[in-house]
Amino acid sequence: MNATYTLVEKAKEKTGIESDYGIAKLIGVTSQKVSHWKTERSEAKGIELLRLIKEAGLSIDDALKIMSKEAENQHPAANSAEGNCILC
Repeated sequence: MNATYTLVEKAKEKTGIESDYGIAKLIGVTSQKVSHWKTERSEAKGIELLRLIKEAGLSIDDALKIMSKEAENQHPAANSAEGNCILC
């Protein structure tokens, strides 16, 4: 699961909206864009990310914690003390 997926699901929970289409409409993007965020084909950025965070009822700090945690989970070697990640 990626950070944007988590934010979308938190926004749906907070607003009571059950569909990706409903969240997309609320934050002013297409449902295809939300689908791309959730499947990691693209990321929410800029004002769209801020709107998503707002609708999820999160502070910027809380959203950054979620994003940082998800990044660590997806690529733990990037945050290792050794720094031996071949992708970094």
